[in-house]
Amino acid sequence: MGAIAKKSPEVIATPSVLPMQATTQAVQVLTMLERVLSAPEFDIDRAERLWAMQKEIRAEQAKASFIEASSAMQAEIPAIKRTGQIKNSAGTVQSTYAKWEHINEAIKPVLQRHGFALSFKTHQEGNAITITGILSHRDGHNETNSIVLAPDSSGSKNAPQAVVSAISYGKRTTAGALLNITSYDEDDDGRTFGDKEKTDEHMAKVADFESAILESIDETELSKVGANIASSGLPPRLRTRVRSAYTARLSQLRRAAAGDAQ
Repeated sequence: MGAIAKKSPEVIATPSVLPMQATTQAVQVLTMLERVLSAPEFDIDRAERLWAMQKEIRAEQAKASFIEASSAMQAEIPAIKRTGQIKNSAGTVQSTYAKWEHINEAIKPVLQRHGFALSFKTHQEGNAITITGILSHRDGHNETNSIVLAPDSSGSKNAPQAVVSAISYGKRTTAGALLNITSYDEDDDGRTFGDKEKTDEHMAKVADFESAILESIDETELSKVGANIASSGLPPRLRTRVRSAYTARLSQLRRAAAGDAQ
């Protein structure tokens, strides 16, 4: 799925360490704020500075929690079968896509388990329809992704249908960017698993990748394995399996790094 992705700046501390640091800082700032508020000579300027600092710490903590939960969630997001079809005027299928209702059904329970909610805002001005996807975490941080589209009038749609079609496309696109959703054609696995030689070759690759992932001693080494996975040519379901192992190992390495830092 194509989308206009907005990448967040990297967090300097590891996600597991940052919430603990932010919690300690928040308690310290809150204690100072309580002292200022209860002092006989109330210093409003200092109180405002402390309140602003408290808000920044809470925002930092919420963002770190978002990143940590998102990393764990990625391992559970499934690849979605492309059952939607785009045909030309002669009725020939030009391309396929994963339908929004199938995407939504697959990701809802995963989002819920990890404390996320996905919502959308739409705004139309003339022929420009802006669809914004909002991925929110229970600790307060959210990320957004937007795309601007024209009404989809293909296939002899009337005006309302053209708008609804564009909105559906926008939801698929923004959700795909926020959650890194992958999709596959109905016969992708059939072509692979119907050919024993090809199946054996792919499963051998999977075994090699899973071994390399487990043997990676740090994120630098693991990222090299990730680059090889991306160019491996594995079918979607096997690529998703290897990606899940990759994400799980990444979380382990980060937790280990956090423990060493304490």
